[in-house]
Amino acid sequence: MIGLRDGTISSDGLDTLKLGYEFVRDEIGLRREHLKRHAAHDHPQDDKVVVVKTAQSA
Repeated sequence: MIGLRDGTISSDGLDTLKLGYEFVRDEIGLRREHLKRHAAHDHPQDDKVVVVKTAQSA
């Protein structure tokens, strides 16, 4: 927000950063789901998968 105010970041730059952030966040979510689905199949002895959520990912 400071970069927008002082002109070091354009609104287009902020939109690009937001798009990149959302892409990475979604990919991490897809990977977590994949790991949850395949954990019991790939490692039957490890039937529990723990997902830790941060305040931002909740």
